[in-house]
Amino acid sequence: PVFLGHGLHDAAETIIHHFDHVDEDKPFLFPDARAGFVLSTTLVSRLCQKWSEVAQRPKMDFTIDAQYEFARFIESAGTLLLHSNDFCLEFGTECAIVFNPRNFCVSIAGVMS
Repeated sequence: PVFLGHGLHDAAETIIHHFDHVDEDKPFLFPDARAGFVLSTTLVSRLCQKWSEVAQRPKMDFTIDAQYEFARFIESAGTLLLHSNDFCLEFGTECAIVFNPRNFCVSIAGVMS
């Protein structure tokens, strides 16, 4: 099972992540979803099985930071995020995937649409 992406971690306990314990020596990584991430077929199958087991579903009925909650769910299935510099927020020669925000206000002949 593989979970690969641009890893983020908390420097200190924070309310947005339910004050989860922060281990400076081994930080919990969660993906910066803007840069994308990869789940192997093996991991997706494992997650589907885990989700189908009603007792194993996440106990919270809300999420504040979906990418963090998703990474915690994946962790509960026995897999942690592997950080890769190939998932980028800005263009670089080593990037396999690059975040590219859309510009929704486009000027066409002086008219905003």
